[in-house]
Amino acid sequence: MSAVPTRDGLRVVLAAGGTGGHTYPAQALAEVLLDRGHQVIFVTDNRARIRGGLIASRDVHRLSVVSPAGGMAARARSAISMIRSYGEARGLLRAEAPDAVVGFGGYPSAPTIFAASRLRLPLVLHEQNAKLGKTNRWMARSARCVATSFAEAGRAEALDESRLKLTGNPVRRAVVAVRETAYAPPEADGRFNLLVIGGSQGARALARRVPAALALLDDKLRERLHVTLQCPRADIVEANTVLEKARISADVGEFFDDIARRIRESHLTISRSGASSVCELAVAGRPAIFVPYPHHADQQQLHNAKALTQAGGGWLMEQDALSPKALAGLLTELAAEPTRLEAAATATRERGVPDAAARLADLVQDIAGLAPGNGTPLREAA
Repeated sequence: MSAVPTRDGLRVVLAAGGTGGHTYPAQALAEVLLDRGHQVIFVTDNRARIRGGLIASRDVHRLSVVSPAGGMAARARSAISMIRSYGEARGLLRAEAPDAVVGFGGYPSAPTIFAASRLRLPLVLHEQNAKLGKTNRWMARSARCVATSFAEAGRAEALDESRLKLTGNPVRRAVVAVRETAYAPPEADGRFNLLVIGGSQGARALARRVPAALALLDDKLRERLHVTLQCPRADIVEANTVLEKARISADVGEFFDDIARRIRESHLTISRSGASSVCELAVAGRPAIFVPYPHHADQQQLHNAKALTQAGGGWLMEQDALSPKALAGLLTELAAEPTRLEAAATATRERGVPDAAARLADLVQDIAGLAPGNGTPLREAA
């Protein structure tokens, strides 16, 4: 490993979009870096909800970046916000003089990543998905290396293999701890714990179709079920109504602070296939039915789901095929064949990378140590 700079620890800037898929891995890396005596500066946008962890007690720099999604007016507003945020990010980087910058993708990370490249700072990009997102594709050739969560990432972009480093996707420590508890398949006629999660924002399609599917199950299976359903606030009342009418025991909410415990106790999860959800379930070693978000331009969630399900780690149901009848049929089959659930749990666990945060921290330290004159005044790129 390369030498660490002479000052007390590294100073590392983490730039991430505001959704959980970007902030959770950044938080997991931050915890490892802080444990090792390094300093962390976190840059995100106004959507980010920093829930607990070491990073929550530190200053978080928020850039007022506007999404480019929409028509010409929206794109114009986004461009203006990007230019303004680039100036803010460059000023922050010049003031902090970090030893390394780590970008986790998402459009709000773009100003900081671009500023780091212009200032010729050691730059590491981390890609959570099986296919590179737009920001990471755009900046990949300006980075010292691109750390990936899936072996498949980076191949489509024909990046130099020497600059691709497979680290895995850092996940929350509470979820890593779940791995210590072996998966126990449901006993015949015993309680069946079903967990339904839609990512940090919830998923309306799951909130509406899953309760309808559960209501179609036979009386015996409905009596066995206990459901944890994460869904958008606007759908909570309707979901509760359907589940209560079907006499299904359920906890329904927008967010669960004890999600690690619920993952540990789950017999089966129905989930979107965002990178954090897929990787957390893999680290925990729990089987899942994945329903990729269908409207992403790059179909990242579909690629994530295929990377795991093709290895036997669960089942893929695209949203167009997610009818209540089809889902009820699959649930009935799996509940009757717990050995299939156990086999999927084993295959999922084999794809999990519990030390991904430590691997990424090692990589950041190496990249920072390679920079000549760490902590010296910065110079704009020509």
